[in-house]
Amino acid sequence: VAACLLPAARGLSWLAQFTGAALGAGSTLVAKPSAKAAPTARLFADLLNEAGVPPGVLNIVFGSAEVSGRALLEEEQVDLVAFAGSRAEFLEVGAAAQARGKKFWGETGGRHLSLVLADADLAEAAIAGVRGSFFPLNEAGLETSLILVDRAVFPSYAEKFARTASLMRTGDPEERETQVGPLASAADRAALAAYLSECGGQLLHGGKNPGLAPEFQDGFFLEPAVLSFEGVAKLPPSLPVPGPVACLVPFDARLRKRNRRSMWTRHSAGSTQVRRSLTQPSMVISSFCHRHHSCSCWILLRASH
Repeated sequence: VAACLLPAARGLSWLAQFTGAALGAGSTLVAKPSAKAAPTARLFADLLNEAGVPPGVLNIVFGSAEVSGRALLEEEQVDLVAFAGSRAEFLEVGAAAQARGKKFWGETGGRHLSLVLADADLAEAAIAGVRGSFFPLNEAGLETSLILVDRAVFPSYAEKFARTASLMRTGDPEERETQVGPLASAADRAALAAYLSECGGQLLHGGKNPGLAPEFQDGFFLEPAVLSFEGVAKLPPSLPVPGPVACLVPFDARLRKRNRRSMWTRHSAGSTQVRRSLTQPSMVISSFCHRHHSCSCWILLRASH
């Protein structure tokens, strides 16, 4: 028997991934989705029932992490625990599983980072940065929350980025024209509102109630927020929860200790020089992006040291 503890971000994707792995290995699965994504997990289970998956193969347990999650960790019949979520929770769940002699598989993440070099096409890089920060519908959990921009072009890029972000349409996620949907809960919106007021950055755009139609006034919407950290000595803190917030930071040599990166430049020579200053193992370097899709022209799987 395998158990999996799932986050709200990409909850359906994680559930499908863990379910497929369990079925492929001939195991049954007990999944505990985030309380924020419980309806999605229920619908997924209903679809599997309709497809003919035998009863008891996939089991969904609802409830809080403190109660339902801990119960799965302590259940003797559970042989393996899979987890996806924050680093702090990753360490806690992994230690608890291993202390009880269970196999443990986990994945944790951090902020996704983009680099904009001075020779990049700033208009195209701004379009790609906005889409990477706020699309699709603020639900993927893969948003680029931190963008480092060469100091020489920072003012111009920040202006283009903020202007492009102002064109993003926030609203009903069922409408085809909508680009940014609601947050998962009122608590998430409150956490991001507090972040915007306390992080030390200058708000260039957004961060307010988008002023939607009356039927959406009680929804958990937040206008895409663009923060500038020009003149701030430290890098901005990580977002408390995933959401439509992009932090723009000018850089010169401060390019270390961040995990996922994409880079916008016209020439490979400049990217190679930057790549050698990085300590993390992977990077996507891009020289071209379309108005609706980004395109990575080559990928470096290992950084040089």
